[in-house]
Amino acid sequence: MSVTLKDVAEKLGVTITTVHKALNGKEGVSEKRRAEIMKVAAQMGYKVNYMASSLSKKKFHIAVVLPNTDGDNRFYYGALWDGIRNYLDTVSEFPITVSEYAYPLTRDGNGLVLEKIFNQDSDDLQGLITIAMDHDHSSYFLEKFAKKQIPVVLIGADLHTDFRLCCIKANDTAVGYLAAELLTAFLPSGYPAKILMAGDYGCLGMEDQRLNMQAFSAYLHTYAPSIETVPFQGSDPLAVSKEIRQYLTVHPDTYAIYTCSARFTYHISQCIRQLGIQDRIQVIGNDLFTESRQALSDGILRGVIDKKISKQSALAVKTLFDYLLKKDYPRSSCLVMEPEIVLRSNFQSHSDLQK
Repeated sequence: MSVTLKDVAEKLGVTITTVHKALNGKEGVSEKRRAEIMKVAAQMGYKVNYMASSLSKKKFHIAVVLPNTDGDNRFYYGALWDGIRNYLDTVSEFPITVSEYAYPLTRDGNGLVLEKIFNQDSDDLQGLITIAMDHDHSSYFLEKFAKKQIPVVLIGADLHTDFRLCCIKANDTAVGYLAAELLTAFLPSGYPAKILMAGDYGCLGMEDQRLNMQAFSAYLHTYAPSIETVPFQGSDPLAVSKEIRQYLTVHPDTYAIYTCSARFTYHISQCIRQLGIQDRIQVIGNDLFTESRQALSDGILRGVIDKKISKQSALAVKTLFDYLLKKDYPRSSCLVMEPEIVLRSNFQSHSDLQK
């Protein structure tokens, strides 16, 4: 197997961009470091891939279409944007122009932006990255991009399979199962507990949240049938958290709450903090971000299911980049990331937020 830039970079503990600059005589690397890199590359048997070098001179223009990071969006979509931008920084030497389209999170927002891009910019576009929305407007224009042979990488759900190169997503069934097992693992058999389920449930077109909650319910139905589940559903997490606050004052015997998204995790955590009932109610949330880490540290959250959001988006860029640059197809049309349980004792070792 031939030695790659990545192999040389890992050997030296530097970035791929640094190795690329050093081996191609570009600025930004000291002469001492350049000599070290060239020596190690030669020892490892690295040879310049002239075909890839030639391809890298071709200019590519890709569009990234994601909700903005205003308000509650910052928890989930901030991580998506971070993953994309961080990966692009590592390949900044390659001639890829990225146009960012950030839009307000509404059910038809994604489709409206795709329509605008297709009508105004698709002639100059070589690739597209966006979230997978269960909405006719989105589906219609993704089909038009596909017919124009513009590769599309979707993040979040296995939707629109005929119109995309691939999708990057979490294993949503495993997410729901993990949360349900975590909440019920130490309950006595037949314990008559109430668990509140708070989430969007796909109201805004996010299929991943619907599958997440569906799996959570299915696990409880199979393995803890004595549990009473009480759904709280809506697209506005602040409004839902207010409903839950009122419910808890009437039903103080509630055992636990499960929230299936970052936005709901934040607002439910705030509710529990304000009520001061973290010692008697178990709360499991989704996604690691600054506020959920703090809630873990403070004992507000008993655990978080980490779906590795920024790693999903970084992989989306890498997949499209490799396809455009080298015509490397992804190993599967649906690349699935397995979730992890993060507890107070191990959350500091999880660096998804920084990478």
